[in-house]
Amino acid sequence: MRGVPARVRSLGRLAECAILLAPGLALLLLAAHGGGFFAQAMAMTTIAALALVALRVTLAPRPFAGISRGFVAAAVALAAFAVWTLASSGWSDAPARALLEYDRVLLYLAVLVLFGLLGRSGARARILARSAGAGANGGGRRARPAAA
Repeated sequence: MRGVPARVRSLGRLAECAILLAPGLALLLLAAHGGGFFAQAMAMTTIAALALVALRVTLAPRPFAGISRGFVAAAVALAAFAVWTLASSGWSDAPARALLEYDRVLLYLAVLVLFGLLGRSGARARILARSAGAGANGGGRRARPAAA
């Protein structure tokens, strides 16, 4: 990136690493709060993901560098599904349940957009996989039965 000071580039790399480590942290936090089953945990995770998207779009030097046709197709399809889920609250016998599921689809869409904007690379994929693996593994700590 020509013309961008080294300090700004290093901050951009740090922010990118923080975004790539977010799924592992989210898995740990959701696991500690009922596995993300309850509405409050899902809502807080959705808000955090949307905030990360907003930060990425507003603060990154090239926020839309990762956009591709495949990404746009996937984002549009998932957005259409989110609209369909939200609209289903109008004819559902349990409209509150439809709204909760909309929140879940909105989280999926926010995560797709967040990582789609980053673009693809092998290094990013490795960091993301390790982060998610560590989060799924409980940060490296396995639950042990209590000593009798």
